[in-house]
Amino acid sequence: MVPSVSTASATQMTRNLLTHHGQLVHFDGITLRAWFTPAELAHVSAETLKEQDRLGYRATALPHFADFFRDHPAEELQAADDLVQTFQQIKGVGPYTAAITASHASRTSPPSVWTGGTARSSPVGSSTSTTPHPKRSPAD
Repeated sequence: MVPSVSTASATQMTRNLLTHHGQLVHFDGITLRAWFTPAELAHVSAETLKEQDRLGYRATALPHFADFFRDHPAEELQAADDLVQTFQQIKGVGPYTAAITASHASRTSPPSVWTGGTARSSPVGSSTSTTPHPKRSPAD
């Protein structure tokens, strides 16, 4: 999660990550940068993420997320009974961030930009559809 950051800053951080860690893909005369995988990002140090990619304080959290998602395949997460609890295994993630992450992970379709809401989805973990928004904890 990237709270309290301007759109311009978030765009620049994303551009930096893709430029430094994304793979070039050539298709139909167009060159794009593909997103990196958690395994590809897991070896990048927090210092590099902070200084080169300009992530600031977020640089210390990203390697923990990369390690977690590298070590927990999608099938394992889809089978999890409680994604909120599962995501709290990530160092520094408390109930608030875990609930938001579980909410995003549970979507089966992207948000609907035409209706201004989100498309209907079936939650992956049973708790994600019934868990109220928890209060922020110091870990978040």
